[in-house]
Amino acid sequence: MKRFFSGILFLISLMLSVVLIMSYFLSFLSPERIGIFVFLQFAFPYLWIVSLVSGIVYIVMRQWRSTLLFVIALVLTWNGFASVVNLDYFSSHREGGLKVMTFNVRAMNVFDIGKSAKLEDFARFISEESPDILCLQEMVMNDNHVLKPYNYSIKNLFKGYEYVITEQDVYGNSNVNRGQVILSRYPIKVIDVEKTNDTRHPEKICFAVEVTVGEKKFVLFNCHLESIRLSSDEIAVVNKVKKADVSDKTKADIKGTKVKMTSAFLSRAKQVEALKMYIEMIDSPVLVCGDFNDTSISYTYQVLSSLLSDAFIESGHGWGDTYNGNLPPLRIDHMMYSEGIHSDNYKIHKVDLSDHFPVSCSIFLE
Repeated sequence: MKRFFSGILFLISLMLSVVLIMSYFLSFLSPERIGIFVFLQFAFPYLWIVSLVSGIVYIVMRQWRSTLLFVIALVLTWNGFASVVNLDYFSSHREGGLKVMTFNVRAMNVFDIGKSAKLEDFARFISEESPDILCLQEMVMNDNHVLKPYNYSIKNLFKGYEYVITEQDVYGNSNVNRGQVILSRYPIKVIDVEKTNDTRHPEKICFAVEVTVGEKKFVLFNCHLESIRLSSDEIAVVNKVKKADVSDKTKADIKGTKVKMTSAFLSRAKQVEALKMYIEMIDSPVLVCGDFNDTSISYTYQVLSSLLSDAFIESGHGWGDTYNGNLPPLRIDHMMYSEGIHSDNYKIHKVDLSDHFPVSCSIFLE
C-alpha cells in the first residue's frame, strides 16, 4: 500500500512538473505553432507556486523522487518566475538619471467607462511624478464635443513638455481619435527606420523617436500592441472559469472569447517580429516602452527579451502587475532596453486612474 501511495504521488508530481515546464518553454514558440497551449502562459505563476509548495510538502513526507521532479521543474523555470515576481528588495538605488514613464490612459475615461478619474486627475498625477519623458498609449487626440469644455490639448493638459510627438490611430467606431504620444523635456524627432521586404510593419502599433540628452542619443519606441479588446461580458466569462462555472452557456461563451483571444495572440506575434526587425536595424541604444498586452510568459516578451533587458528584472521588486482591471494580476506594460542603457528605481504606480497602472524607472546612458 505504501508503494502504491508513493506511486500516485510520483505521478501527480510528474504531471504537474511537465505542465509547469510546458507553460514556460512554450512561450518561446509562436502562438501559430502551439495552438490552444498558448493559454497555459496565464497559469504559469500559479503552477510555479503550487509546485514550490508541493515540493516542500513532499520533503516533509520524504517523497524524494517526487521532490526531485519539482526541484528540476522549478530550476528550469526560475527565469520565468523571476520575470513575474522580483525578490530583490535590497538593491541599492542610484540617484539622478532620466525618469521615463509609460502609461496606457484609456482615453482618460472620456467615455465614463468605469473609472471616476477625470482629465485633471491625470494631469495632477503626471505633474506630481514629473517624468522627463512620458510615453502614453490610447491618448485622446482630437477636440470633439466630449473634450471642448476642457479647452483640451495635450500641451495644455500636461504642462512643462517642450517636445510633443503624436502618432494618431482610430480605435473601433469611436468618434474620438486615440493613439500614442511621447512628451519630452529633451529634444526628440521622429525617425524613419529602413523598410524591409516584409509587409508586417508596426506603423500602427508603435513609433520611434530619437532622443538627444546632451551629447548622447538613444532611440525610444512607444508601443501599443494588439489588444484582446475583451468586453465586460467576456471578462465575466473569464471570471466564471476561475470559479469553476462550467454551465452550457459558459462553455458557449468561452468559445467566442477563445477565438477573440487567439486572434490577438497571432496578431501580436506578427507585430513583435516586425518590431524586432526594426530594433535590429538601429545602431544607437534602444528603449522600448508601452502596453504590450502580453505578460512576461509570452512569445511577445521572449522575442524582445532576446534583444533587450527588462527594467522590472533589473531594478524592480515584488509581484509585477500593471493591469488594473477585473482579471488576475498581469504585467502587460513593459520597459525594455538594449546595451548602452541601465535602469534603476523601477516602480509600478498603484493609482486608480485607468485600467492600467503607470510604470516608471530612471535610465542612465553610458
